[in-house]
Amino acid sequence: MSCLLALSNYAQTYSSQGINLVGRWDDTTIAPNSSWVHARYISCYGWADSATGHEYAILGSQLGTHIIDLINPSSPVQVDFVPGRRIDCLWREYKTYSHYLYMVSDDPSPNSFQIADLSYLPDSVHVIYDSDTLFERAHTIFIDGDKLYAGSVSMLSGSHPMAVYSLANPALPQFLRSLRQDYPFIAYVHDMFVKNDTVYASCGGAGLHLFKYTNTNTFVALDSFLTSPSHYNHSSYISDDGHTLFFTEEVPAGQPVVAMDVSDPSNISMVSNFQSNQGATPHNLYVLNNMLYVAYYQDGLQVFDVSDPLNVTLAGYFDTFPFNTTGYLSPDYQGAWGSYPFLPSGMVLVSDMQSGLFILDTDSITAVVNPPKKTPAIVVYPNPARETVTVRLSNFSGIESVKMEILDLTGRVLNFQTVSVAAMNKNISIPVSHLAGGIYLVRVTSGTNQSLGTVRFARQ
Repeated sequence: MSCLLALSNYAQTYSSQGINLVGRWDDTTIAPNSSWVHARYISCYGWADSATGHEYAILGSQLGTHIIDLINPSSPVQVDFVPGRRIDCLWREYKTYSHYLYMVSDDPSPNSFQIADLSYLPDSVHVIYDSDTLFERAHTIFIDGDKLYAGSVSMLSGSHPMAVYSLANPALPQFLRSLRQDYPFIAYVHDMFVKNDTVYASCGGAGLHLFKYTNTNTFVALDSFLTSPSHYNHSSYISDDGHTLFFTEEVPAGQPVVAMDVSDPSNISMVSNFQSNQGATPHNLYVLNNMLYVAYYQDGLQVFDVSDPLNVTLAGYFDTFPFNTTGYLSPDYQGAWGSYPFLPSGMVLVSDMQSGLFILDTDSITAVVNPPKKTPAIVVYPNPARETVTVRLSNFSGIESVKMEILDLTGRVLNFQTVSVAAMNKNISIPVSHLAGGIYLVRVTSGTNQSLGTVRFARQ
């Protein structure tokens, strides 16, 4: 029934540029919640079965969590539903780790932290944890490596502004540390982006704070940034090269997206700011292939080319909320809540608070900045490597020398050398035994041309 109702809404005209509507899902029997935004739906996420490539949308509503099969994206079908501990919710957030789905809500008691096993799809999902023992509420979660970070955590026995948990046993996370143990003056973390244990914490009215979660199980402060005491630092995401952090400020309405230089996490600075053509309020954001995907409330999905943070341009948009907003208590906070651009198919998911799930095709805009894939100009082997990594060059005819660099995933250069292509017979060996185990980038530069490869360094 809900699928048919969703299809009947396709007559609605959506303003767009470079983005096409593939499919929609909306169960019109779901009523608006009683909050000031009257939201029917909340956030969204995506998951692809690594064995089969089968893709699913994860959509939050005021009732719980909807698992939607995208095998035919023009006719999405709900295959399971996980009811929340409570209904009439305004907040639900999701992350996945392997085949596990983590579900949190920040609505009042009674509430719970939920974990589901997705490996039984497309048949169903199995809820394997639904309890307030670990914590009852959290505003959001983020997964970095084998750690789960939770912001604004509420337990029956107290609270944490931010806490980190081990996913060594992903079916039952274990508490590791609270930010309050090291920095009690940080009262609240609304959201966080984490990469290689560097935490970019959006602390609401207290601004942006950077921390490092160390191997001694402590948080170390790196730097902070506050644009204005009246602004509310909401959420952030980092650029592909790790040099620029983009963040949104949800309050007051209509604030621009801010770009920060974080190449030195101990000395961050503002680079630029930008906003949609209509000037609505940006909410949640992701970066993929130099494109910034922003769920922009009334302006729907806005996609920006951020390859040059000093000159950000609007690449495309799809307005999921083309309605008259005068009937809402707070019209500035209607429309697109979240997006998800990481499905292997390239489809982008958007959750609209009033209209449900949008499945979008952004090929018309990504083709402009991401040309068709070519045969890699470098091959890195063995992978994983232990003592030495070899880089084989191709399509380098006429080039006498190249610059070879090893970088970590933040973009920091760890090793570089200039080598003669002829002397090395297009096979360049680099010792790596001094580097810690992990995933690294290999960058080869000749003039203005660059090629990238990845390699994992394993240790006995």
